[in-house]
Amino acid sequence: MADEVALDLEELRHLQSIAKRPRVLSLISSQIDNLDKGEMGFVDCGGRPVKKQRKTKRKKTKKKDTDER
Repeated sequence: MADEVALDLEELRHLQSIAKRPRVLSLISSQIDNLDKGEMGFVDCGGRPVKKQRKTKRKKTKKKDTDER
């Protein structure tokens, strides 16, 4: 898996060096940053990296007394 990530980074950096359009450069740069940070840990069924889902904490809510009538 680490070898695949290294190959992905190498290819993305090559694509970044030849890309001309700002939106494409931005997308490639973002993907490189994600791979460098290690945020791309999961792989879908096609072998493509998928971002990890961050766990969100639920806010605790106070229960209201509904028996008051």
